[in-house]
Amino acid sequence: MKNNFVQEKEYGGYLEFEYFHGKEYHKDAYGFNTARQAFRYVLRERHIQKIYLPEYLCPVILEACNQEGVTVKFYPVDKSFRPLVDKVSKDEWLYFINFYGQFDNNQIRIFHQQYPHMIIDNTQAFFQKPLQDVDTIYTCRKFFGVTDGAYLYTQIPKNIYEQLPYDQSAKRVEYLIGRLENNASAYYEEFKHIQRTYSGLSILRMSKFTRNMMKGINYDFVKRKRTNNFRHLNNILGEINEIPLKCIEGGYMYPLFIKNASQIRNKLIQKKIFIPVFWPNDKLAKQIHSVAYHLTYDVLPLPIDQRYCEVDMDNISMVILNAINGV
Repeated sequence: MKNNFVQEKEYGGYLEFEYFHGKEYHKDAYGFNTARQAFRYVLRERHIQKIYLPEYLCPVILEACNQEGVTVKFYPVDKSFRPLVDKVSKDEWLYFINFYGQFDNNQIRIFHQQYPHMIIDNTQAFFQKPLQDVDTIYTCRKFFGVTDGAYLYTQIPKNIYEQLPYDQSAKRVEYLIGRLENNASAYYEEFKHIQRTYSGLSILRMSKFTRNMMKGINYDFVKRKRTNNFRHLNNILGEINEIPLKCIEGGYMYPLFIKNASQIRNKLIQKKIFIPVFWPNDKLAKQIHSVAYHLTYDVLPLPIDQRYCEVDMDNISMVILNAINGV
């Protein structure tokens, strides 16, 4: 035993949150605090000056471009979420969102051949592997009970990434624990407060807490539950859905494109089935004939996540079908 003892860490005292020893699904990717910060990292390190964004878009993506001083052009998507862009110049990039994971890698590869300077947003397709040598972004919060975390596959040198400090999640976890031990409504205001704080974050590495949590997830279970729930809903609602959907593995939500969606949404809320709106804004509200408007207000993103089973999908479907039939 050596006599030159060096104090490098604490010993004893109370135990911290338990460490998990499984493997992250995206263990080879760079880990960031949020997807928007991963996107900012790509914008900054690729020295991107001009980029095309879809009109149907989460506003935080535009916010990230504004923060990095990037010039933005918008392109439309069709009802099947396909990008409608004729040409992108050599000095311009295209931001491609894999909406609801409806594009497999063979399709994305075709788009990439057309738009070589492309960033892939797989935040709604966690279980889809990235294309080689294409910057690809994933998020953790849309699929799992964590407060933050995102992954980026990129060829940007790792030494730049490794210089970034770690984020810290300790002050964000109350609403997650609260929902586990109580209910969503009791902590909803705290949840909204935490969501607002993400806009002010710097580009940081994924927190050690979130990275630990991502090592404790049964990914096979989650993927199987989401896949089964998506397929079950599609078997019931596919005939009335105005979007022809592919039943993908480990989907995010089931997008039901239907007329009178707002009235059906209200019926769902009455039954404590809470459906988000992706993504409303004042400008879009005036463009009632645009595809982006209909994708925002006429699509019901139905929950299919690992908390639910086929009986739950039956219950959700029954409320929707009864609302359609005036029951």
